[in-house]
Amino acid sequence: LHACTLWMYKLPEGTCMQVFSGHSDSINKCMFTPNGQNAVSIAEDGACIVWNPKTAEARVRVQGPAFHTAAVNALAIRNESDVLLTGGGDQVAKLVQVETGRVLGTLSGHKDAVEDVGFSCGLPLCATASMDNTVRIFDLNNHRQHTLMQHDDCVVKLAWHPTEPPLIYSGSVDGTVRVWDARSGQCGRTWRGHMAGVLDFALATGSGHPDVVITAGDDNVSLVFMRE
Repeated sequence: LHACTLWMYKLPEGTCMQVFSGHSDSINKCMFTPNGQNAVSIAEDGACIVWNPKTAEARVRVQGPAFHTAAVNALAIRNESDVLLTGGGDQVAKLVQVETGRVLGTLSGHKDAVEDVGFSCGLPLCATASMDNTVRIFDLNNHRQHTLMQHDDCVVKLAWHPTEPPLIYSGSVDGTVRVWDARSGQCGRTWRGHMAGVLDFALATGSGHPDVVITAGDDNVSLVFMRE
């Protein structure tokens, strides 16, 4: 019933504060910008909408041939809250200005749908993960591919390390989670244990503590891995 709308609730009361209507197909993801001034949604209709969370009005709508020509699957927002990164079923990623909706660049090279995207916290780099079994690193200054990393099956999740910018983690249908040096493309470690694909993972980091990766697999198992 609510596949094309967003509902914002107040916690812990659970009171509905706003309903956002504007998409014409299922919504795949919604995020607040880090500064809290906007909400951003992507959907199967090939659109990305920037919303005013106080009024539920659409501030910017990005859609059309200059954007994606298929469903928008992935979304990331730069820490400065000024630029979006989206990934689509059309095998490309797009950089978009939040305030105006202007497409700043196209990141191409994948041979299948882009499933996840992310900005590096400390380097002028971004990453894309795809059903073509690869993670690709792009230079934000020239929008060119910088590095290519290869899994044995579809890559569905990535996460940049928040305090060690060269490091990026990826999860794949090949049942592994891997950590890479984004500058060189070298794999630093591979964790195995799932009997089926990794569907998602969370990365926990902290000063003086080893990184912890918590996975969810298609084998109905969650595993915890530690990077010493």
